[in-house]
Amino acid sequence: MRVLLSSWGSRGDIEPLAALALRLRELGADVRAAVPPDEEFAALYARVGADVIGLGPTTRSIAASSMSLVAVRLR
Repeated sequence: MRVLLSSWGSRGDIEPLAALALRLRELGADVRAAVPPDEEFAALYARVGADVIGLGPTTRSIAASSMSLVAVRLR
């Protein structure tokens, strides 16, 4: 069985799918995850044996952009 899991967000959105990926792998599934291309997410899914397909920008780049906008508005 081949399974594609998909989510975008912070660790709280991504980590639960890693647990699901691990269980699916234990049941013999070929698992891929479409998640943000952050290094920590890639490492997390590598530990559970699932391939990562980068989805959108990194969450860190979005957070950095948001913080820049906040700083400009506060001036």
